[in-house]
Amino acid sequence: SSMLGADSPVDDMPFTGVVYPAARAACQATQNGRIGIIGTPATVSSGSYETAIHNIDPSKDVTAMACPLFVHLVEYGYTDRNNPITRLAAEEYLAPIRSAEVDTLILGCTHYPIIADTIADIMGDGVQLISASEEAAKYAKQCLEEQDLLTDSTQHGHNVYYVSDSVSMFRENARHFLMDAVNGQVFSSRI
Repeated sequence: SSMLGADSPVDDMPFTGVVYPAARAACQATQNGRIGIIGTPATVSSGSYETAIHNIDPSKDVTAMACPLFVHLVEYGYTDRNNPITRLAAEEYLAPIRSAEVDTLILGCTHYPIIADTIADIMGDGVQLISASEEAAKYAKQCLEEQDLLTDSTQHGHNVYYVSDSVSMFRENARHFLMDAVNGQVFSSRI
């Protein structure tokens, strides 16, 4: 989310990232003009969400917070709404966001929707959570429809998963995320 620029690195290849769709959704959702962002340290330090939000509407007040433990908590299965470790981390990370009185919070990492119920509990009523990954999927579909690139095939496709780390951890996480057993192959980049 912090590296995607405005132009495709490959000519004539449509693409989208997660930042713009989430920023657009947050700008549309906020009632008080205060938007929060939580993400990994790299994502938050890049300022990509703030830039996108201010490009859409410079009047929006943005508060961002890095939540580095969230990824590990999700990957190691600490995802129950009442898990005391996850709640403690969330209370700590979300305190500055709550103090800013945001009414819209971007979940700026694909792991964070897995603990959205905990985040929602701590943020309280009246704060709308925006899943960056969900908004990216909606936006990708919209772009494909606009360019008449959606398939009309009734055949089911197949998925191939390439992982950069532990295949066994990927299998376990995928089972948890996707509610299905999947397999992964280690991806090695050849330059």
